[in-house]
Amino acid sequence: NKELARENERLRKSGGHEFIDNELLSHPYFEKYGNEFEEFKQKYEKFYETKHEEHRRKLIFLNRMQQIDELNNDETNLLGNSYASNQFTDMTDDEIKKVNLKWTDETKHEEHRRKLIFTVSQNKKVDEIYV
Repeated sequence: NKELARENERLRKSGGHEFIDNELLSHPYFEKYGNEFEEFKQKYEKFYETKHEEHRRKLIFLNRMQQIDELNNDETNLLGNSYASNQFTDMTDDEIKKVNLKWTDETKHEEHRRKLIFTVSQNKKVDEIYV
């Protein structure tokens, strides 16, 4: 994760396409997963505003795929867990945290709302309550 964070920081600071192109072409997983990125974009309906952003996301994707391969091949994985790409594979750690926090907050709100409705209904004070 530290390596990914460093590369993401370098990308963020970099404004040049050449830097990203060179990073992509020299990435050890470019040959193995470069084409899979196109399938990933279609599957999760990913669109990027600029070519620069697409290259940046592809580099993040390749880094994540490298991590996934390392986790799947880890001999200490005694439980036999299997890892794969998902809709977050082109996102930075910070972006994933924001998405997960939003989801958690929405889920907590919905659970709270349901609990309130159930409690009120059981007490037969009102039929419905909106929060």
